[in-house]
Amino acid sequence: MDRPGVADAVDDDRRPCGHTSGTDLQLRAYEDALEPKWLALLDGDHFDPCLKQLTVAVQAAGYWFYAYLKP
Repeated sequence: MDRPGVADAVDDDRRPCGHTSGTDLQLRAYEDALEPKWLALLDGDHFDPCLKQLTVAVQAAGYWFYAYLKP
């Protein structure tokens, strides 16, 4: 991510093969992102931000957009 932004990551995003988990890749991308940035680290697996944690994910994104992109 070479631009400011908001990221939703989950703490248990496992890949079926390889040594790097999806969570590791998401956190690395977040660390490399420019400011302003916001990370919402959610409980769960890969699909939980869209299913079980949708409200939290949407609120985190909304917070970032309101804080940094308001007119």
